[in-house]
Amino acid sequence: MFENLIDKTLTNLNKSNIILSTIQCIRKRYNGIECKLCSEYCPVDCIKLGETVEVDFEKCIECGVCVNACPTEVFIHKKLRNGKVMSRLKQYAENLPPHSPTYKGGVFLFSCSMAREDNEPAPPGSVVFPCLGFLTEAHLIGVVSYLLSSSPYFKGRIEEGLIKGGVILDCTLCNECEFEKGIKLIKKTADSVNKLLSVFGKDEMIEIVEKGSWKNLPIAPCPLPPAGEGASRRDFFSSMKNGTYKMLADSIEDEETVPDEPIGNLPSFLPKRREMLIRLLQRMRVEMGDSPLNSPQPPLNLRGGEGGVRFPFIQLSIDDRCNFCDMCSTFCPTGAIEKIKTVDDITITFNISKCVNCYPCYNLCPKNAMSSGDIADINGLLDDRRETLISRGMTECIKCEMPFLDFEGKGVCRRCEKLSRFEEGYLSKVKS
Repeated sequence: MFENLIDKTLTNLNKSNIILSTIQCIRKRYNGIECKLCSEYCPVDCIKLGETVEVDFEKCIECGVCVNACPTEVFIHKKLRNGKVMSRLKQYAENLPPHSPTYKGGVFLFSCSMAREDNEPAPPGSVVFPCLGFLTEAHLIGVVSYLLSSSPYFKGRIEEGLIKGGVILDCTLCNECEFEKGIKLIKKTADSVNKLLSVFGKDEMIEIVEKGSWKNLPIAPCPLPPAGEGASRRDFFSSMKNGTYKMLADSIEDEETVPDEPIGNLPSFLPKRREMLIRLLQRMRVEMGDSPLNSPQPPLNLRGGEGGVRFPFIQLSIDDRCNFCDMCSTFCPTGAIEKIKTVDDITITFNISKCVNCYPCYNLCPKNAMSSGDIADINGLLDDRRETLISRGMTECIKCEMPFLDFEGKGVCRRCEKLSRFEEGYLSKVKS
């Protein structure tokens, strides 16, 4: 915790809007991890990786792409904290008018500012961020959820099949932007969100528009809400630009991720955006499924999509090569993998709702016993369910009578086996 405080203090001295929490970097937990997501997506190559992560703040443009790219929430944008953004998006969705023109495509438009600084202005009525690569699954699912709960008109148009995508991502200038890495990330994020929403019976809710001009986007501008009924879209953009964040309180708390009690010798933590995502998906189960909160959902196919879909979780499995060595459970940063040892057996369990798809378990398993399945159980994700991956009964050692894992069927634990070898060697020397 003290080391984490030093990281943030040094970051603030650099007067940057990007806060680093390097204690949450999986490379720092184990230097054999080859995670490079933040540096791969950084549009200005200001992130350097060694045993941990370092940022050249002189080069950093504060686009926020690293915030979305990092699965363990090492990066936090001070002006775009998750809770504050979600509160404003919620307010924004609730202020959509109940009666609107006929929309050709969607009703909620996201746009960026970086590609337009020396070009054309952002589309009127759009929600503007520095780069759309900043948007996480929680942001996009949150918008759809808020629209469904606050706009009967929007929900009815979807049910009638008159709206293809509820949320439009204006990427018409991304291919010409010098910071084009952001579009690669937002494509993967949008693909992941569409796959998740398909489980609830709604496909292609997020639409990316890359060609043409924003003037031809399939969306009709929404009139601003009456005075006194909340902030307008212009107010939202203005507050983002000027850094004034007088935002409404939301049920989603805006706190930084704090490492939990240590698992073994390493702290565990659950990123705040994961908590947000779970709550929003639970809400979607009610809003889109018209069902009780505990109603089962169909499984999710984890394969497919352009370049492969990178979901914010995996469906983990372990085969019989596992020797219960503790590597996966010790180095899992969120506590998704847990080893439970009793007198009778040893069990490795997995909670998909805590998995952030960060890969340490894959890289560290000495027996290559771990793999990711093609189908995920969404119900386990939504219900915070822990499942057994593998379990093995304990055997009582015939010499010391202590329980142990007898992989070879000898009936003798390793300690007693080594002791026997030592005694045999010692006695043979004495006899000679």
